[in-house]
Amino acid sequence: KKDYPLTAYSIKLRNNYNQKDESNLASQTAKLLKIEHRVLNVSDQDIINNYVKAIYFSEIPILDHSNVSLMLLAEKVKEDGFQSVLTGEGADEAFGGYPWDYYFNFPGGKHLANLLSLFSNNFNRELNKEYKNYSQNILFSPLSSIRNLFYSKEYLEELKNKKKNYYPVTIDSNWSKVDKFQKSLQLDYEWLLAGHLLLDKGDRMAMSASIESRYPFLDPRLVKYTDSLYKDWKIKNFKNKWILRSLAEKYLPKETAWRKKHLFRVEPVIHGKSYPKWVEELLSPESIKITNLFDYKKVERLFKERLNPKTFSFNNSFIQVGLSGVISTQLLYHLFSDKSLCHLKKSVRGSIPE
Repeated sequence: KKDYPLTAYSIKLRNNYNQKDESNLASQTAKLLKIEHRVLNVSDQDIINNYVKAIYFSEIPILDHSNVSLMLLAEKVKEDGFQSVLTGEGADEAFGGYPWDYYFNFPGGKHLANLLSLFSNNFNRELNKEYKNYSQNILFSPLSSIRNLFYSKEYLEELKNKKKNYYPVTIDSNWSKVDKFQKSLQLDYEWLLAGHLLLDKGDRMAMSASIESRYPFLDPRLVKYTDSLYKDWKIKNFKNKWILRSLAEKYLPKETAWRKKHLFRVEPVIHGKSYPKWVEELLSPESIKITNLFDYKKVERLFKERLNPKTFSFNNSFIQVGLSGVISTQLLYHLFSDKSLCHLKKSVRGSIPE
């Protein structure tokens, strides 16, 4: 078979000041490997203009605006004539790349649920009772600690009656016997990877442009092998993915191989200072009443206070995430059900059906 030169892609967020820019490091690495590197510049306005389209293809509420930038990247890849891409999902799950294991070892906190309940204390102490009753089902949901902030009484009661969370995690009877580190990896695979990174953030964003994503780190043989490795080979001297980084250092610059992990997160500009008119319409009393999922007074209060960092201090980011969930849920209802919650201009809808 004929070999073709590889092309690497990355995203640079022009206006997201809190996001670490790693495009220069990516370019240096690509140059060393003799790979062409193409950078897609994404602005806040690009996120706002394409948000509706991203929600349409996600088909579920999204809490992080990075979905939008990934959809735009897929469109760029398609425009350049490619049909498939290789991505790195699965490496963190296989080699302990996320910091949950450290949380398990916090003083006074044996389980991640206990850590999350600390956050819920700051919002509403009543949620602690729910954690105690349903700790296995809602062990690893970012929504569970903040949902009482927005949901209506009727919908909260429905959730309690069903005793299930939006993203339930299936845990077998031997869960209590599993090593804490292994628990974190299992949760990464079952919830974060399968229910988010590979679904709405991965496959659906890529396939919106007819791009197939392929995941070398999810080769069943590799997953089985990494599952047999000692924990100390994955986390050593407070360095996660130690064995993978050690191997990478043979081929990549040391700065790249051992760089500190930074989550790829896009600021929630859809409800920032210059939010679109249709966001206000989605959060109006009339629209909230139609869906009957949220409490309008709660949503209104938090929306007004969302830009005041002193209002919630440490928990402000959770409020931002919650508002993103409310807006995307309302928008989904508008796109797929009622279509009377807001008015979307053609420039906002793009190619999606009316």
